[in-house]
Amino acid sequence: MVNDLFLISRFDAKKYELNLSRINLADLLGEMYDFFLPIAQEKNIHFVIERCDTVFASVDRHKILQLLSNLMDNAVKFTPENQSITLFLIQHSHEAELKVSDSGMGIPENDLENIFKRFYQVDPSRSGDDRGAGLGLHICKRIAEVHGGSIAATRNKTKGATFTVRLPLNQKPQCQNDF
Repeated sequence: MVNDLFLISRFDAKKYELNLSRINLADLLGEMYDFFLPIAQEKNIHFVIERCDTVFASVDRHKILQLLSNLMDNAVKFTPENQSITLFLIQHSHEAELKVSDSGMGIPENDLENIFKRFYQVDPSRSGDDRGAGLGLHICKRIAEVHGGSIAATRNKTKGATFTVRLPLNQKPQCQNDF
């Protein structure tokens, strides 16, 4: 938690460093899938990549991995046994669209506007002991933003939630200050 707060304070002070390189986002998605697959299997969660376009973008590999890890960790944590998590990576003309969709407990409609706020947590009785500190989604938002992108969450029609990250393909990330 201390590291998360330190990272957030750097974002707030605009004193973060991006180590940009041209990365195939499909490779990053594959790495995270391979990492989380055994965890999902242990919970009998059907975990699949439904679509994975080859998409190159100038990103900070470490920070995008952190964003993906936070989203997939939440999906596994809040998806009950025998449900599913589906990943998508879609290339559009000027942006990459990455989705993590689950058939878990979902997010109440009135919480959707707040879940990216620092320390915000949906009703603690819904999440049990694995709640975390309410920083992960805020960090995801900040990482997407410093890359010139965005993140949004929606309720699925049946059950669960979908998190959609959009990253520009040809835009430079926000200016950063070196330490």
